[in-house]
This record gives sequence, C-alpha cells and structure tokens, in this order.
Amino acid sequence: MTVHHPHAAGRVVPDVPRDPARRRLLGYLLALPLAACGGTGAPPPSPPPPTPASSAGTGSTVVPPSPPTVAISSAVGGGTATVASARIAAATPTQALPGGPGLVSDFSDGMALLQIGSRFGYIDRTGATAIPPQFDGVDRFAPNGLAGAQQGGKTGYIDKAGKQVIPFRFALGGRFSAEGLAEVQVGATWGFIDETGTLAIPPQFANVWGFREGLAAVKVGEKWGYINKTGMQIIPPQFDTTLWFSEGRAAIKVNGRGGYIDQSGTAVIAPQFDVAEDFSNGLARVNVHGKDGFITPTGAFAIPPTIDVAGDFTVEGLAYARLPAQTGGMYGFIAKDGSVAILPQFEEAHSFSDGLARVQVNRAVGFIDPTGKQVIPPKFVQRPD
Repeated sequence: MTVHHPHAAGRVVPDVPRDPARRRLLGYLLALPLAACGGTGAPPPSPPPPTPASSAGTGSTVVPPSPPTVAISSAVGGGTATVASARIAAATPTQALPGGPGLVSDFSDGMALLQIGSRFGYIDRTGATAIPPQFDGVDRFAPNGLAGAQQGGKTGYIDKAGKQVIPFRFALGGRFSAEGLAEVQVGATWGFIDETGTLAIPPQFANVWGFREGLAAVKVGEKWGYINKTGMQIIPPQFDTTLWFSEGRAAIKVNGRGGYIDQSGTAVIAPQFDVAEDFSNGLARVNVHGKDGFITPTGAFAIPPTIDVAGDFTVEGLAYARLPAQTGGMYGFIAKDGSVAILPQFEEAHSFSDGLARVQVNRAVGFIDPTGKQVIPPKFVQRPD
C-alpha cells in the first residue's frame, strides 16, 4: 500500500522525500533506512563489523560500541565543549520474532509498523506484537485511532485491534488529519474521505497533501495551491512544489528556490534556500550548499547551515544530527541552541516520534527516550539498501 512517511502527520514519517509523489511509498519502504527511499532520514555510514553474537538464550546479544568522552564543536559555531559520554545499554538476549527479525518504523499513537517477511502489522511501545503481520502494506496510526492498510491491491482503514473500519476499495490512501479527512486516490485523481469512508471532497486533483491547519495542498495541472475543508480554493495554484502548513507557514518552491508563505499566500520568507522544510517547534530546517541549518519564523538563522545531516526539532526539543568528522560519522541529537544533547553514537538515527526515537547500533534497531536511555533494545533490523 502506499503509505505516507514518519515525521509528517499526513504521510508517515517525520523526514520524508520532498516530492509528494515520492512520499507515497509502499509500506515496506518505511522499514528501510530513509535515505534508501530518497528521504531525509539519517543514512548510515559504512557499518562496522558485526559484534560476535552471544549463544546465550534464544536470541543474540547486540553489544554497541562504548563511545568515549569527546570534544565536539557547537553546531552554532561557537567554541568547543566536552560532552559527557552517553550510551545505549547493551541489549539483553531477546526471543527471536516468528519468521525472523522484524523491520520497524517510528512510533505513532503508541504503535509502530512491523514487517516480517512480506506481511505487515504493528508493535506496541514495549516492543511486543500488537497486531500480527497480516496485511500487504500499512500506514501509521492517526490520532483518531485509524490507520491505512492494504489487502489485495486496495487500500482501506483499520482500528487498533486490526479490524477493518473502512473497506479496502481505494487505489491509494493517506493518513487522517486533525480535520478528520484523509486523501484517497480513485482512478487517476485524488480527493478526500471523512472518517466513515464517505467522499467529502470528490476526486479531482492530480496530487494532494493531507490537511494541516485547515488547508490542504493540491496540484492542478503543473502547479500547486491550497483548498479548505469544503474544497474551496484559498490560494490559487502557482507554486512548483509545496508542503503542509505548519505553525502558520508553508514551505514552497519557485524557480528552484525554497521559501515560505502564510495562509493568505503571501511570501513571508523569500525563496532563497536550496531546500526548505516544515516549521517544527519554532524552527525550520533548510539546506544551503549541501549543509543543514535552522531558521526562525522571520527567516533568521538560529543554527547556521554547518551540519552534514539533520532532522527536524520535535516536541522534545531535539533533532538528530551527524556532526563534525571527529564524531566518526555517527549520529546523535542536538538541542535548539545547537549544543549536543545525546552524544553521537548511532550508525543511523531518526526523529523522535511519540516520545521515542529509532536508532541503529551494530546494524540492530532499537528505540531510545529523550534522555538517550534505551527503551526497546536493539533487536530489529533495517532492510539493506
């Protein structure tokens, strides 16, 4: 099924491909390192040799490297600070999942996608299977308790018990928004359904984004504009690409440069960036000459574009980042002033979602909390590129 990527509350995953057509990915792609999907999740460096597996128990023990205390230059560019060593505790032996190691996504509304073989289900926040893998593809759960799922080449919606709520009858579908609408594809065009599965806005658009802050981006011809919940055009199609509205701003691209508009369609930050992403917790990630930085709603830099790779700031006030070369190409998390909050120690990291962040250690995937403490041991795997 086409699902929508994590970090964004409309197309799963918070760090996603910037082209809407590419953001709609088959469910199994959510288990890939996001770079393999063309997204902005942190791509891992060349992995280290695997740690020898323990023969204790029914699973293998994954022992992550012990990161030293290191001096890391502030991402803001001011001075060098010594950061106390943080680490994930070594995973204890775990029972192997039926069918082999599972592939997982980020958490949303208490559940994370799980793939075993070619089937998809969900785990809960303890890492236990909540809905056994049984679907051809799945999406993340929305706050209304529904998630898109696919069976037999058609998309419908299920509840947290795995029960069908909206029949499998759409070609593709998106995630329900706070406005109670989800985008669906019928034939070659897109429209929106309500929580009963009834078409609220008839299919008529070449492509769409889900609703955010009362507006949805829609593609008419070759340009993007915005409509309201009744389907009325609010901002005429005029942009080359767009994103959702977030914190009163929407990222747009015109003539290859990214900027921001307000809900009247007025440019509030002139197009000037190579890449412009959503505002999240007061800051927006932008890219200039291949480096990530963060701007305020006025367009001023809060963190200059000096970071190799970064994610968006979440409610925890943290963003994943691959910092300078002295970190060995590992990923950690920074605070909104650019200081290091969780020491770089991960081969791969993703944005916090539902209070947990997905990280990779010695090729095994687990979850940490905002203090860097391991919550679900590294016992899952990433699908290889």
